[in-house]
This record gives sequence, C-alpha cells and structure tokens, in this order.
Amino acid sequence: MLVTATGITGKTRVPTQTATKIATSMRVQAYGVGPDFTTFGLELPMDSSRLDLSERVRVLEAQLRVTRRLGLLALTAAIVVAATRIVTASGDPSAKPSGVLHVRGLVVEDAAGHPRLLLGAPIPKLPIRRRADEITGLVLMASNGADRLQLGEVGDPQMGGRLQQRSSRGTGLVVNDSTGDERGGFGVFENGQVGWGLDYQGHEGLVAAVIPERKMAGIVLSCGEEKGQRIAFYAKPGGASVELNDSTGTTRVSLATHGAGPPTLHMLDSKGTALLDLFAGATKR
Repeated sequence: MLVTATGITGKTRVPTQTATKIATSMRVQAYGVGPDFTTFGLELPMDSSRLDLSERVRVLEAQLRVTRRLGLLALTAAIVVAATRIVTASGDPSAKPSGVLHVRGLVVEDAAGHPRLLLGAPIPKLPIRRRADEITGLVLMASNGADRLQLGEVGDPQMGGRLQQRSSRGTGLVVNDSTGDERGGFGVFENGQVGWGLDYQGHEGLVAAVIPERKMAGIVLSCGEEKGQRIAFYAKPGGASVELNDSTGTTRVSLATHGAGPPTLHMLDSKGTALLDLFAGATKR
C-alpha cells in the first residue's frame, strides 16, 4: 500500500510506514485546517484504520485543538461586533434612530408650487417671503409672501406694513391678516412678561399682560384710532385702579384703592389735573 505526500517534496511515492511517520510529524506542526478540517497541504489515507490507535488519537487531539481555537475566535468576533453595535447606538450622538427625520429646514408647497408652510431652526430663507427676520419654529405663508401665522420663537410685530421692535424676544403664537400685519397673539417673553393681544389693523385693540418686575397685571382696551386707549384695569401692590380716557388718551376719570386707606374717585380736566375727588370727606356711618 502506497500513499502520496504533497506539498513537501512535490508528489513522491514512498512506502506506507514512512508516509505515516511524515503525516504524524506534519500534523503536530500544522497551523490551520483545510475546508474539510484536514491539515493544509497533506493528503492522508482514506482508510484511517491502517494507522495504529495512538496515531489516530494524536490526529483527533490535533483536530480538536484547532476546532477549539476556531470556536474561540468566532465567539470573540461575535462579542466584539455586538459590543460595537451597542456603543454606536447608545453612545454616539450622531447615530440616527430609525423612523426619525433629522432636518434643518422644511418647505411645503401648495398644488401650484407656491411655498406655503415653512419649518426650521431658523426657517428657510425664501425670496418670495416679504419678511427677512429669522424665526425658529413654523410659519404659514400666504401665496403673496405675507406671514399669516407664526408659531415658536416669533419675530417682531408688523403694524401698518412695517416691523415694530418688541420690548423683548418671545415664544408664542402670532396671527396676521392678509397683508402680514399682526392681529392677535399670545406669548411668553424673555423679560418674564406674559401677554395676550387682539389688534385692529395698525393699532392695538385689547392687551392683557402680566409684568413680574412691577408685580402687576393689567388689561387695556382701545378704539381703532391714534391714541385710542380708552379703558385700563390695573392690579398692583397696594391697590387696584380703573381709568377712563378721552379721545386724546388723557385720563378723565380714575377710580382707585390705596392699601387699607379710603378709595379715591377723581375727575380730571383735559390736562390730567384732578378737579374733584368724589370720595373726599366721606365718613363712616
């Protein structure tokens, strides 16, 4: 019986006993296995029964050591891959969760292709928009480019076609007419004030505000004229007051309380000078 030893001296026919010794020595020195878990570069007799028992045990032990090494290597690779995925998903702030859309700005157009809804931080700048101020939030825009609604960190109010500077930046809701003039809104401002308003075109109509720095709140009603403030209600430390104004905005009647003291009801002239206190001299019964 002859066997073939390959990969060492080419392809040489040698006696069986010599080939067996060569095979045993090469199995001990082999590093790795072939596709069928046989030693690289060595063809063994298919009839392994011709090897004595000790040789077969030695072959099996060598194959077992290689198999264990391959299993340990595969397990280590799987652990590394799993750990990498966990760290990437939980620790990397740039990782984007599935199903969430990350954008800086968004423009929604109508059927005619006109931009109508702007969303962004800040909103995208478009030539068609009449205003150029930055707003972080949502803007509903008319087809003529006028802002009809602002929601978020709103911009300055537009009155009479011109932007007016707010006393403080704020976050809230603003509703405008077809020209872009502010007609109503609610907001919380960076200076601590909270306000709600309804407007005429070009003038304030009703304003309700809380002013923390002055520890007061008030409501002011106006008519649609220049200097149109007519009625004012105030609540402040030490008392409360109601004021009635004439067509020039001058207070002509003032009803007020003053701490624990007596109230006053003043009648004033056109210059705001008190003419009469109807409660003066009143005595308890």
